[in-house]
Amino acid sequence: GAFRQAETSAPTDVIAYFRGDALVLVNPRPRSMRLSVTGFAVDRARDLLSGRVQRGDTVTLPPHGALVLTQRRSGG
Repeated sequence: GAFRQAETSAPTDVIAYFRGDALVLVNPRPRSMRLSVTGFAVDRARDLLSGRVQRGDTVTLPPHGALVLTQRRSGG
């Protein structure tokens, strides 16, 4: 899919974009970052890198960490 910029509460600290239906978040900083994302329901989204399901409306990225989030599908 095409790349589109994603809007976050930390635009100068986190790299954020959509690739198709996935939201990619990258923390290039040496410290944890907590942020919210506009236009994407983070709560219950699945991280394709770890398989974990996000809980809550904010994301915490570890230092130099990344998430690739997709919406969970019913029955899956």
